[in-house]
Amino acid sequence: MLPTPWGVNGKSSLLAAVLLVAGCGAFDGTPATMSGAWPSACARPSVPAGAETPIATPGYVQYAAVAGRAVWVALREGLLAKLDPFCGTATKTVSVVTELWPTLPYGSRASFGALVSDGADTLWALAEVVDQVGDVTQSVVVRVDTVAAAMTARLVLPPIGYTRISGSLAANGAHVWLADAATEGTIGRLDPRTAAVVGSVTTPERAQGTNQEIGAAPDGAVWVANGPHAVRVLDPDGRTRTDVALPGADIGNASILPLGSAAWIGGGPAQRVSATDYTVTAVGAARLDSLTPGSRGVWGAVNSPEHAIVHVGADGGVVATYPVTGQTASLAATGDDVWRVGFDGVLYHLAG
Repeated sequence: MLPTPWGVNGKSSLLAAVLLVAGCGAFDGTPATMSGAWPSACARPSVPAGAETPIATPGYVQYAAVAGRAVWVALREGLLAKLDPFCGTATKTVSVVTELWPTLPYGSRASFGALVSDGADTLWALAEVVDQVGDVTQSVVVRVDTVAAAMTARLVLPPIGYTRISGSLAANGAHVWLADAATEGTIGRLDPRTAAVVGSVTTPERAQGTNQEIGAAPDGAVWVANGPHAVRVLDPDGRTRTDVALPGADIGNASILPLGSAAWIGGGPAQRVSATDYTVTAVGAARLDSLTPGSRGVWGAVNSPEHAIVHVGADGGVVATYPVTGQTASLAATGDDVWRVGFDGVLYHLAG
């Protein structure tokens, strides 16, 4: 039995059952909210804005994402779990690692390298096997239908010599992109139903690296860093749409979040880039990581030197800054509720 919702992680193991293939819905960049579409069996706590509370989960949380207007988490135990976070229960689970690797090599453990939503009912995850020294020895991209709570497609990635680190995933409606260490210098475009690689684009030489962050725009474009002070916007066929200079910014390994009217670039300072005329607005002096869409703008994490969650309005202005207890590994938002994954493996609720 899981502990109460306002406690620390539980350790129960649950299994998913039904297998059904569902299509990918279109996503126009409008953030998902909880407005009447995601009822919880328990009441939302009455807490002031900025209040942070740990949430009970079935294990050690690595990532959080919103799909089907619900909160999902990737657990180091090899599960993806749909939560009713205000009750502290997992209502659906997908046993990803058990299905992919029924028996792990001696000394190895399961892990996730990424978890992203397509903005509708589909999750994409990077499932991994990590050896005793921390190298990723096996890696598979999986497509998860959150309605059926089942894996519906997978793409096995090739190993890289004796060592491997995680790649990056980006999804937006029918557009799914993979930046993988095995294909440094290119980004693969995946079929949104089968996960097969159906195309690729070449990334700027100054952006090449195994920790490359990418962003998928609603119109099919892919945004990628072009060195530490610029981003490049590429069409799905690989043609360069434009290069955008970000004067004074350092966006190395920064989050890139293209939405309908603007793209948000993490780093220090974070930037808002218009998706129409590519004008740039600096968000603030702080470096923002783990950018995620909200109902009224975006949210980002400050991990150094202070620890905080920042709400940025649609115009690029800072709406609020809320101190938190530690560094943030992942963020997701549903309406005015923010879900923060700490480096301690705990999921926290932050009232926005």
